Amino acid sequence: MKVLLVEDDIISRTMLEAMLIKSGCEVVTASNGMKAPALFEVKQTPDLRLIDWTMPEMNGIELRRKIRQMELKIPPYIILVTAKVKSSDVVIGLDARADDYITKPTEPDELHARLRAGKRIRRLQSTLTNRVEELEEAYGRKRYT
Repeated sequence: MKVLLVEDDIISRTMLEAMLIKSGCEVVTASNGMKAPALFEVKQTPDLRLIDWTMPEMNGIELRRKIRQMELKIPPYIILVTAKVKSSDVVIGLDARADDYITKPTEPDELHARLRAGKRIRRLQSTLTNRVEELEEAYGRKRYT
């Protein structure tokens, strides 16, 4: 699975990157939200985005909004990473259309479990998208015959 990791703190970024690589992910990193858009506009867009909530210039919520505005066949799975631990913060993050939320310091086992969940959801989204395309093609063929 290809993952875009956006984290401004170099220590956190290095630790998260090591955990992601250990779990078999191909990792692309960005040090802030302003640099990230150029990375996910490349030909092979990452399946999952791990985004720090609190960053200078463009925070994780703003970056998430920018990602959701892109017209992608299958939307990416977005996990907010943050030191914010209050339940009201979790609600804000998830209401901002993040798919998941993980707190710092991040435990490797919890991160791996959330990655597996994200991978399952992406696989289901892909299957659904393919089925819809098949139905649209079948409908189009039937309509013109």
